[in-house]
Amino acid sequence: MNRIKKITAFVLSALLIFSLFIVSPSTVKADNKVTADKLKSLGLFLGTNNGYELDRTLTRAEAATLIVRAMGVENQVKNGSFGNQFKDVPSSHWANKQINYCYKNGITKGASSTEFAPGRTITGSEFTTLLMRAMGYTDAEPGTVWTIGVQKCLFTSKKSDFYKTNNSNFLRDYAVEIIYRALTTKCSNGYTLAENLVTKGVFKRGQGIETGVIFQSSGNAMDDLENAIRNKFK
Repeated sequence: MNRIKKITAFVLSALLIFSLFIVSPSTVKADNKVTADKLKSLGLFLGTNNGYELDRTLTRAEAATLIVRAMGVENQVKNGSFGNQFKDVPSSHWANKQINYCYKNGITKGASSTEFAPGRTITGSEFTTLLMRAMGYTDAEPGTVWTIGVQKCLFTSKKSDFYKTNNSNFLRDYAVEIIYRALTTKCSNGYTLAENLVTKGVFKRGQGIETGVIFQSSGNAMDDLENAIRNKFK
């Protein structure tokens, strides 16, 4: 009987995965107010004076700030000094430290060797490249990042198609969704981003469990597998 239950659970899990990959890209939409709330509770997404503004495109300066938070180094960056690599990011710029930190650590290369274009809308491939590099995947590039993202289970191939379709109109909404997915994705050190952030003291393990980014075992391996699949790809 136990063997039958295990086989049944495995088949259901396999069918769930298969169903995720046959959905039309046009039906894979992002609407992430609840997800933004979860990230805010973890200190990873604060919004603006006008709220979350999820329906607005994300600027390159905002992207650098989100990446710094996702790395768990925001306080370190605020209190540090990282030079001034880009002539269009003066020391008075609100994201000067975040941008230069990302440059110093190989996360961004800038729009050119002397300009960052902080107010320009970042593309989906550019943002995902920054995030993947921050997770330790230093070979990530805008031309290959969609493939790498699927390989590392950051998103499904159909979700990747959706992001590519909206690459030049990359909303804050999409950034919220990708960061949340990244929290349950393994970094190059073998631990998920959420686990690394707990280790750094960015948020507590209980907060991670409550927001669904830290997995708590039920004691049943097959149930754990099915729940992990559902949580990862829902």
